[in-house]
Amino acid sequence: VLDSAFFYLHSSLHPSNKNGMAPFGLSQFDYYCGHSFCDTESGALLPLTLAAPATAQSLLEFRLRGLENARRLAALYGYRGAQFPWEASPIDGADVTPTFAGTGWEEQHVTPDVALGFWEFQNLTGDEEFLHKGTWPVLRAVAEWIESRGVRTSRGFEIRHIMGPDEGVQDVNNNSYVNVICRMVLDAAVHCAELAGAKPPASWATIARSMVIPIDKTRNIVLPYDH
Repeated sequence: VLDSAFFYLHSSLHPSNKNGMAPFGLSQFDYYCGHSFCDTESGALLPLTLAAPATAQSLLEFRLRGLENARRLAALYGYRGAQFPWEASPIDGADVTPTFAGTGWEEQHVTPDVALGFWEFQNLTGDEEFLHKGTWPVLRAVAEWIESRGVRTSRGFEIRHIMGPDEGVQDVNNNSYVNVICRMVLDAAVHCAELAGAKPPASWATIARSMVIPIDKTRNIVLPYDH
């Protein structure tokens, strides 16, 4: 199974590719019309970085070409920074999620997913040039988005009205996957800023430390989301 997955992954991608990666790679096109989802960074990027870093970088460069569209999308929602779309156009990374799909506005965890992909690539390659032209600009923009996306309450920093990877559960508060990955991205952004010779806002570390993670204290387990 692993050999087959490795074969199909590398059959679908190449350093010369400029259009991202759709679910199923080249094996199916009709379902998603070449659109890029979070699957790229949360599933495919890490094994690609280990085996074919130039190919992995081509996928991140696709996201970089869509960064300005992600900034415009964030502004459209009233947020700062950059918000990567749930379904990104293979041409310019713009939002092409069908209007009937609630995932278009709710499944915003794609944004920290993308940022964490950049940070994992950076840690594995140590590419100094890419740090300045790619990793730091994306992490900075996504950290700004996280800060504007949440609210400060008596509980800490909350992210409300969102969908996690479970698309059967819509419009929840403090999805644990979303909040944990956002905390990871904020921590990464602080470290990335130091590597890039920049001074990160103190608020990033403060928000990361105060991020609300819903926990059932009677059983000492993390809950999927509030209530």
